[in-house]
Amino acid sequence: MNILHIEDYDKEKGVDYAGLMRGLLKGHAYTNVETLSDLKKEQVHAYDFFIIDGQFPKDRLSKPEVGMCPLAVGFLISRGIQKEHMIIWSNSTRTHQFAAESHLLCFSKKEMKIEDYTKKGVNPKFLAKNADPDLIASLINLRATKRSGFKAQSSKTSRRR
Repeated sequence: MNILHIEDYDKEKGVDYAGLMRGLLKGHAYTNVETLSDLKKEQVHAYDFFIIDGQFPKDRLSKPEVGMCPLAVGFLISRGIQKEHMIIWSNSTRTHQFAAESHLLCFSKKEMKIEDYTKKGVNPKFLAKNADPDLIASLINLRATKRSGFKAQSSKTSRRR
C-alpha cells in the first residue's frame, strides 16, 4: 500500500513519529509530509491510506495548530478520499472530538485521562483509545491484507485428512 503520513517532528517531546512509522511499515511505500501546504502539493489519489496527526503547521513558517487536522481531512474528502482510508492519531482532545463527530477512526498517541479533556473544555465522552506505533502499523497491515483479498485459513479448514 501507498501510505501518506501527515506528521511534523514533535520538537516539544523529541519524538519522531514519522521515523517510527517508516520503520514499522517497511513493506509499504511510505511518505511523510509535515505541513498542510505540503499535503496540498501531493497527488493524494496515489495513496491508499492516510495517517493524520492532530496538530501540524499550515506551512513551513508556521507553528503546529490544532485546527489543521479538520482542514487536512476536508481537503482529502474534497479530493474524493473516503474516511475509511484515514486514521487520526493525535494527543489533542479537540482533535478527538472532531474525529468522533466526523465518524473518523481516531487514536491517541498516549494514555489520556478524563482530566485531560475537562481542562480543555472537551467532553470526556470523546476519550480516544491509546495506540502505540506498533498498533497503528498493525491496523494498516490488516487493512492491506483485507484489500489484497487474502483470507487466512483456520487450522481446521486447512488440515488434510
